[in-house]
Order: sequence, then structure tokens, then C-alpha cells
Amino acid sequence: MAQSDTVTRILDTAEVLFAERGFAETSLRNITSKARVNLAAVNYHFGSKKALIQAVFSRYLDPFTVRFHTALDELEAQHKGHVVPLETLLETMATTVLAVPAERNSLKVFMRLLGLAYSQGHLRRHIQQEYGDVFARFTELVRQATPDLPDAERFWRLHFMLGTVIFTLSGLDALRDIAEKDYHEQVTVRDLVRRLRPVVVAAMNAPLPPCPRRRKTCERPLAELPPTENIWLEIDTSQQLLRCWRGAKVLHEYAISSGAAGNGEQNGSGKTPHGWHYVRAAIGADRPENAVFRGPTLEW
Repeated sequence: MAQSDTVTRILDTAEVLFAERGFAETSLRNITSKARVNLAAVNYHFGSKKALIQAVFSRYLDPFTVRFHTALDELEAQHKGHVVPLETLLETMATTVLAVPAERNSLKVFMRLLGLAYSQGHLRRHIQQEYGDVFARFTELVRQATPDLPDAERFWRLHFMLGTVIFTLSGLDALRDIAEKDYHEQVTVRDLVRRLRPVVVAAMNAPLPPCPRRRKTCERPLAELPPTENIWLEIDTSQQLLRCWRGAKVLHEYAISSGAAGNGEQNGSGKTPHGWHYVRAAIGADRPENAVFRGPTLEW
């Protein structure tokens, strides 16, 4: 058996068994038995089980990285310095993800392997070291397309999106069977992606969840605070309301009109920032009730 054929046999067998059983439950002897090679061959070509797992992923991620960099180059050239729309970015990533496994006819296997990837610390490090540049580039473009999202919120939404895609495409056969039996639909991968696209775009663009209602403003319990010390203000831009709280109780609620530029943290943008803040200055005490302030009242 030629050396290249031996390596291919090992990799083909390993990726199927890893996808079916998981990494921990698949031994090297399981792989060598099904691939009809000896254990010495695995050790010679890969050195260890961890290195074999990384090699399985590299077969997908090497061509994916090249294709994705090229696709992002084309997007940036098309938009000529302007922000690439979020939907376009997600569509481009989906197209690239589908293209690589299609060459090997194993999309389901690839998705299942991706679902297992985060359980392996060495694999996360390997992916970050070898392919982190393309994912960092994509994440930066997503950040530009979603400027109102805090970084932590963007991180969670991207991973929720990834989980949705992996769950859907790794169960492709079952979904096709259900669609055909219950709804008399013949579903292709492209059909699934078409239906999935508006869901993930809407998830990325969804309003921010409400901030947790803070129960205290210092280390002492609320009951021990003077009345003025445990008062705080909530700006709810989704409902255009300002609420005045004392501890966990709403004292007053007022209609507001926040900045037309929306929410965001860019200094000088005129946007309403997220997070917790001290009240730096109070203005308007000398103005009549229901006075309207036009333009920025304080620098931000």
C-alpha cells in the first residue's frame, strides 16, 4: 500500500468514527481495525491521537481558509471601504462552508466534527494558531456591521448562530425525512440555508436583552442605605422609557426620546452607550415640564 493511500485511509476512517462516536470514545485501535492498517502506521504518520484529530480538521480547514480569505477579499473590493452588510457576510460564510465538504461529499460529517471541536482544548488552540487570522478577519467585519452590539454580546450571538447551523446541518438526513413525511417537501441543503439565513440574521440584529436589575449600589445591604444612596436610573431605549428605581422598586417612569443615531459606544457618535454609568451632571432643572432638548446636551 502506498504511503499516501495509507494516510488517506486513516484520515477517512478517523473522521467518520470521530463524527459517529466522539473523540474520547474512539480509540486508535478502532481506527486501525476499520482502516485495515497497523498501529505503527498511525504513530509513524501522525505521532499521536491528538495530532490525528488535528489532521482530520485540517483537511477541511485548509481549503476553507483559502476560499474564505478569497471571498472576503472580493467582498471588501466590492464595497470599496464601506461596511459589508451583515447578511452578505453570513451568506458568504455559508457558501464557503458548504463548498468545502461538497468536494468530499461529507457535509454531515464536517458539521458533527465542528460540534465536537470545543470539547477539545488542544483542538481549540490548534484552530486558533493555524486558522485564527481568517476568523479574526471575519469577526472584525461582523463587528463593523453590528456597531451597536457590545463585544461580549456579539461573541455570544456568533456562537449561538454557529450552534444553530451545526445542529441543523449535522441532522440533515433526519430533517429531510421529517420534511418529506410530514410536509411532503423535498429539501436540499440550499433550501435549508435559504430558510436558516433570515433566522440567524434576525438573531444577530435582535434587541439587546434587558440589563439585570441591580439589587445594590455598594457593599452594604439596601435596607441599611440612606434613601438617596440606593436610587438608580434605567434608560430603556427599546421602549423609550426612563425608570427611576429605589432598590428593586420603580418609583417613577418617564417617556424619553433617545439619540436618533441609536445605541453604541463610539465617542462623539451621539449614540446612547450601553452598560452602567455614574450620573456626571444634571441639567434642565430650570426648564419647564415637557421641555424638549434638541441636539447633544453633553459630549459623548
